[in-house]
Amino acid sequence: MNLHVNNGESMCRPIFYNLFFVLVLLAPAVHARSFVVASEVQINTGDWFPLPVEDMKAAAVDVALDELTKGGLFSIVPESDKSQSLSNKLTLTISLIGPAETAKLTIKVNLKDHATYISTASISVHDMDFQGIYNAFEHIGLVAAQRLNDKTEALVILPASRPESSREPDNKKLKVIYDRAQKLKRQYQYKKSRILFEQVAAAKGEGSDQLNALAKDELIYGLTVFEAKQSMVA
Repeated sequence: MNLHVNNGESMCRPIFYNLFFVLVLLAPAVHARSFVVASEVQINTGDWFPLPVEDMKAAAVDVALDELTKGGLFSIVPESDKSQSLSNKLTLTISLIGPAETAKLTIKVNLKDHATYISTASISVHDMDFQGIYNAFEHIGLVAAQRLNDKTEALVILPASRPESSREPDNKKLKVIYDRAQKLKRQYQYKKSRILFEQVAAAKGEGSDQLNALAKDELIYGLTVFEAKQSMVA
């Protein structure tokens, strides 16, 4: 794993999804396919250090990597392993926003023959002591990793398990799945809800634009805000 500490903020490139929709209500706990990825860590601090660099890495990054790998979806190449030349890359970026006293973790994965997928989690650490800040960094690591797992599962693993003919979106079915995602959200089943919203947001087909937009709004605002009421992460 490579670690880079930079001053200033970095900008994430826009993500464009180009995958077909697939209807799946239950996700497997252990994945038949595992992506071997080389990992890199970046820390953009500005002039604000709420924790020492190694503590930030241990709290946010180590928790994120543990969550990403525990279900078998990702396998991280050890830093000492120079024998593999990988086209799959995982980048974890901690961004610190001093004036707002906010920490943000962005996880980006580049998988061969797939789009680039990004997940984020952020939190204010205003008026927190050392242990509170450390716990907050652990929490954004966990949440960002869970969101990336859900996104990868929804847009890579599940579509690949379906016959090609079943991947074309049907707007009536799309509406059913969107409504199902809303119901799961209200039942606090955020993982299942997020997977379905990701699929609706990525669907391509005539007349799907409105549901695409609604699902994307849920992923950016609606589901995130709803979930934040039950947790410490925005």
